[in-house]
Amino acid sequence: GLAALSQLDVLKTSAPALIALRDELNETCFLAVWGNKGPTVVYVEQSLGAVTLVTQIGSVLPLLGSSTGLVFDTFLSPTEIAALREAESASLNAAQLKEIDRHVHEIRSTGVHQIHGMLMAGVNAVSSPVFAMGNKLVGVVTVVGSASVFTDQCQATAAQKLLQTAQAISARMGGEMPRVE
Repeated sequence: GLAALSQLDVLKTSAPALIALRDELNETCFLAVWGNKGPTVVYVEQSLGAVTLVTQIGSVLPLLGSSTGLVFDTFLSPTEIAALREAESASLNAAQLKEIDRHVHEIRSTGVHQIHGMLMAGVNAVSSPVFAMGNKLVGVVTVVGSASVFTDQCQATAAQKLLQTAQAISARMGGEMPRVE
């Protein structure tokens, strides 16, 4: 009921902002919400002339193996992500789990996450959280691009613009990123 309603709101509120971001960066932008199987893509703005990446509506992304998923892992309650985190953690070693904790710490302090070829070789991504009333995470916005075009410099610019976009969407939804204690 209400959860579905907030997902509808985040979609409605995010769409114009993601169109503007896609136009500005000419990179594919998408919105994912937390679904019953994990981070689920619900809206995509493809860049013009882009290679269609893994971002189709309905795609479920890994929690610990994608930029989008790691933002959900950072801001959702441990009980919401427990089963999926446990299932995905099983195939990771101690060093990989430590690296994930480092990512989570970084996301919590910066509000943005940049990844190079994590989910798919040659594809870079930047993700940022969207919050609603009560500073509840309602979605994650992500920009993806081919590593050949989406270089470090481009990605840093995209990260800044994406963070501003995510903050603007959150503000419209009456939320903001929780402050780091």
